[in-house]
Amino acid sequence: MRDSALGTGNLVLHDITIAAGGALAIGAPPAAQPPDPEALRHALAKYLATLLERYRFLSLQGLSARGTQQLRIEMKAVFVNLQTDQRIAELSVFSDVVNRRQPAKRTKGEKQAVATPQISADLDQWLRELLTDTDRAILLNTRNADQGRREALLQQLQGPRTALELIRHHTTLVLLGDPGSGKTTVLRHVAMGFALARLQAERNEPAALEPELAWPGTLPIPILIQLRRFAADLGAPPADAGPLLRHLEQALAGDRHGSLAQHLLGRLEEGGVLLMCDGLDEVADDTQRAWASQAVALFATRFPRSRVVVTSRVHAYRDACMLPPPFLVAKLQPMQPDAQDDFIQRWYRAALLHGSGLDAAEQAQAAAAKAYDLIGALGRRERLREIAANPLLLTMMALVHQHRLRLPQQRAELYKECLLLLLEQWEQQRGDGSSAGLAKTLGVPDQTDRLALIQPLAYALQERGREEARTDEVRDWLLRRFLGLARNDVAQAETLIERFLLFLEGRSGLLIARDIKDRYAFPHKTFQEYLAARELIYRGMQTLQHEVLAHRHAATWREVILLVAGH
Repeated sequence: MRDSALGTGNLVLHDITIAAGGALAIGAPPAAQPPDPEALRHALAKYLATLLERYRFLSLQGLSARGTQQLRIEMKAVFVNLQTDQRIAELSVFSDVVNRRQPAKRTKGEKQAVATPQISADLDQWLRELLTDTDRAILLNTRNADQGRREALLQQLQGPRTALELIRHHTTLVLLGDPGSGKTTVLRHVAMGFALARLQAERNEPAALEPELAWPGTLPIPILIQLRRFAADLGAPPADAGPLLRHLEQALAGDRHGSLAQHLLGRLEEGGVLLMCDGLDEVADDTQRAWASQAVALFATRFPRSRVVVTSRVHAYRDACMLPPPFLVAKLQPMQPDAQDDFIQRWYRAALLHGSGLDAAEQAQAAAAKAYDLIGALGRRERLREIAANPLLLTMMALVHQHRLRLPQQRAELYKECLLLLLEQWEQQRGDGSSAGLAKTLGVPDQTDRLALIQPLAYALQERGREEARTDEVRDWLLRRFLGLARNDVAQAETLIERFLLFLEGRSGLLIARDIKDRYAFPHKTFQEYLAARELIYRGMQTLQHEVLAHRHAATWREVILLVAGH
């Protein structure tokens, strides 16, 4: 039999099952009978329950303050649907057509015919997804008297589309974002939401799926994988969809869902799968990253009825790693103030739900008071508003505020706490089984001042009026500090610097690599300024006085000097 399932034309004589009706299963032992529908339904329910258990709660391990109880906050309770840079392409032209049309004159007693502008299939799909039947009729009937409602609908449609809307609309999607921008959280929310909705439907309960993910027909089976794990097994460039298909089967079987894995091919053929591939940027090797991207493209071509979503940091999505059309590329946008406020209110309602010792009315009152206090703090401090545009950093602010009852009055103290959360504990949140803690990564004592290790980079950038550094510059600027850790052994210091940079960029997100690690920058200018201020203090009074006097009139040093003064 030819391996038409993978499209190679190679001769394959094993591990292929043809069930009654012609259904193919790859990687499964031959079956004498068609799969038992009841057994398959049971296997699917078990898999969905596993997803629900895995992603139901927001992953906060390692982000809670020391000595405090680990929070258990349901993701659904705090999830904010993030905007992207994508808009409906045809809508501006469509809007012009609608607004130019005037009701035709008619004689007395003549019925007014419905005038419907011509629209493309894609725009029609958007309108069906985003509008009710009533609103769609108002928009398309240009002779409808409700002109005000039509204009309001057009304004609503012209806004940026959200991540969930794009996942629903496009069969193939690349979702880009900076560190902490919410890429992984979006995928986990989708997996959890679909799993919950399908399980509720199985129990004849009302489904609780977000309107943005309302799906025509049966919800697809969500499968979420880490591309770095898939790429680790690639020893050559893929020639077909086989490598990724086998990885999915092995992942399901390894999760004790072998019965479902045996029938994955049929589900993919039917369009019954939503495959979410997280972290293309986390594939460290450039060649393997390109192979992983090729594998995803071949998989999407082989199974055009199923859906594929890929996430990546912006810097890593370039050249050979870019996915071909029809993949749409969208970038997550910073959270706007109203979305930040919405998150904060949701956060405190969820955070006080368990373990607060308050009744329902007291919980609501306390949550409103705490949210009001934090929102007020962001409103009074513009720089905090800017930092809060990053979902991860906003989450850390909420944690700091919750456990300290208020944000630190000194900005320097708040920046320090946020940086330490990133620097020391972020890799624990990833849950990838890797060793925890920067001290352990570098093999230095726990009491080592972690922030002092990165300060020279911030200071050098600040001195030069820059926000980015080449990789060779970063190594040079850090070398003197690391020579102290390595007892003046240059080779050992350089090894430690490589580990340090890998930790900062790959795990903590405290540095953002750009142009495939040719350049580095901090996630926000404020962190660079704070660390530069710390370095000034670290270098002693003589250097501090000289630099403050030298830069006292420079606008770019104003925040650094204020942070030094308030230290």
